[in-house]
Amino acid sequence: MPKKNWLEWTVFGLSVVIILAVVSVLAFEAITGADSPPQLTISLGDVVAQPAGYSIPLTVENTGGNTAENINLELTLQTDGEEEIGECQIAFVPRQSSGECWAMLSTDPEGGELKARVLGFEQP
Repeated sequence: MPKKNWLEWTVFGLSVVIILAVVSVLAFEAITGADSPPQLTISLGDVVAQPAGYSIPLTVENTGGNTAENINLELTLQTDGEEEIGECQIAFVPRQSSGECWAMLSTDPEGGELKARVLGFEQP
């Protein structure tokens, strides 16, 4: 049986290190936080004028341990005592990731107060 040279031992050593690293990361992910519910936060983007009104991007970040599905979002614009509501939906946002949808308003939000909130979601 021929002896292994230094290149074969180097490749073998790197393979063992990579496999141990992958197994360690998967074990760590399985042990920590996989059972925590979705934690959703919303941030608003810049208003874009459209022919049909004004669109505002809503970015939802899920910092929880599980996926959120069918996320319903509401955007409220308050101007001079009047209120306009826009809505949008995101199909799903996996854990530790984000998703984006756009809500439409017919009134220019300049000078008004925009508020966004999550109306509800499903947890698979």
